[in-house]
Amino acid sequence: MAENGADSDECRTQTASDMLEAARRATPRLGRAVVGVHGSKNATQSKSTLSSIVEKLRLGKEPLTSREMRILNSTYAFQVSANEVDVRPHQRPVRYVVEDERGTNRLYAILDDGTRRNFSYRSASVNLRKEQLAFKRGGEDEVEEIKNKIKRDRRLKAFRKEVEDKSEEVRTKAYFKLRSKPPERVVCGISGKELKPEDFDRRIHIHHDPEFTETLEQWLDSEGIEITEIPLKDADGGGNKLEDGVLAGKWISFHNENFELVPVLKDEHDRHHAERRRKGKKAD
Repeated sequence: MAENGADSDECRTQTASDMLEAARRATPRLGRAVVGVHGSKNATQSKSTLSSIVEKLRLGKEPLTSREMRILNSTYAFQVSANEVDVRPHQRPVRYVVEDERGTNRLYAILDDGTRRNFSYRSASVNLRKEQLAFKRGGEDEVEEIKNKIKRDRRLKAFRKEVEDKSEEVRTKAYFKLRSKPPERVVCGISGKELKPEDFDRRIHIHHDPEFTETLEQWLDSEGIEITEIPLKDADGGGNKLEDGVLAGKWISFHNENFELVPVLKDEHDRHHAERRRKGKKAD
């Protein structure tokens, strides 16, 4: 299997934990609070740099430079840490590939045992920067707060992932109603405006009533569960699901019995939640 970078020997001799520790040592100013980037002066990993590397991979311009491989390795190591993934010691990336999936460039690490792991270089970069800024503002305590927020957000997405089939079912029904002859009337669940066939797919969102996050957290409180402590697993196609199948089943049953899912215009949905944020409420 061909490696991307010129320094593939270094990559082969590092375990995932080695890479993580090397990335941490690269930013002594931040200590153990964050995972830094290959010894750069200000430990800032820019999305523009990552995007240019991803574009280079997409176009098949190889090999990557040693610096580019270190950036990807550091990003991967940070994402593994942030995602709390249990990576076996021998699993380490030997090369990276980019694949176009529905118009989106997805970055995959090819591990030395032959498996592929998708990881979001965009969210890794954003989360790393959040931790760096938090450290500058308030030190380790504020970094811990940011880490808990990242953990919470990942679990909210995992709960959504568990019930995404229901959202797709509602979306599909609305689509076929609008495409029937004659078309059936479908209205936005927030504004009451009539939806049109051309509104699919870019302008339609599936909205939860009552509010998703607020209701989920109330349910977790009733179950005596702290959201940041919930273990996750990789989901097919990217993202995460709940590791506990019993908990996932209880959540799916609660969701199906207590939520109404309705198609809405994305613009109306964004306005609705902007107003809720102004009032200090949580989004669905």
